Amino acid sequence: MPTVIITGATKGIGKAIADIFINNGFDIAICARNEKDLKDLQHTYQTHFPNAKVYTEAVDVADKNAIKAFGQNAITALGGTINVLVNNAGVYFPGDLMTEEEGVLEQMLATNLTSAYHLSR
Repeated sequence: MPTVIITGATKGIGKAIADIFINNGFDIAICARNEKDLKDLQHTYQTHFPNAKVYTEAVDVADKNAIKAFGQNAITALGGTINVLVNNAGVYFPGDLMTEEEGVLEQMLATNLTSAYHLSR
C-alpha cells in the first residue's frame, strides 16, 4: 500500500487530509499534540479500514528531537518507504507586535517552519 505521514492530523485541514488518504488506500502515520484525539482517530480508522496500517504518536512538532524521532518511528511503522509527506501542523498567535509575550515568534517559527524542515530531512 502507498504511505503518507501527516502532521497536525486530528483536527481541521489535517484531519480532512488524513481522511482523504486513508479513504484512498494509504497506510498512514499521523501526529498531533493530543494523545486522546490521536487514539480516537486511530480507533475510527482501524474500525473502518481494518487492513490499513495506522501509526499515531503524540508530538510537539516544535521540539526538533521529537519531530525527528517521529519521522523515524513513522518510517519504521510503515515499512521503510514514505510516498507522501504532508507538513500540516501550524500555529498562529494573533496579537500586537509591541505587546505580545516574549517567545511568540520563536514558537511560531519552530512549529510552522523548522518542524517541516526537520521532518522533511
